[in-house]
Amino acid sequence: MNRTGNYFDVEMKKAHLNWGTEGASRTKKRNPFEVYIPISMEYAKLYEIKTGEIFNCSSSDGYFQGPLKATGSQGNANEYGKNFYKDGDLRSLGYWLKDRLKAKIGDMVRIEFVDEHSILLTLIRQ
Repeated sequence: MNRTGNYFDVEMKKAHLNWGTEGASRTKKRNPFEVYIPISMEYAKLYEIKTGEIFNCSSSDGYFQGPLKATGSQGNANEYGKNFYKDGDLRSLGYWLKDRLKAKIGDMVRIEFVDEHSILLTLIRQ
């Protein structure tokens, strides 16, 4: 499917906004600004978002800029990405969502494909 012009919305849950500090597997102190945006299997498959794929990305307010990487794996052959974060920087999304925009659990993030390899992120408050 051609991605250009399409979008999907993701509800931000506690685990997404607090990835750096939540979970029993956290054995070392992590930064509270470590945040990721999950990708459901439905949308990963529909838009063929592959593990390791990197998108040019910006936020609708212009604050967040940089390469957004699909990481993790899901699907029968583990070929689809499971979450997005800024390539090489686990904190950038957190600085944008938590510090600048004060995102809360239940807010939505819209992932809009500007073209095949570019994404625009927009916070939608609930």
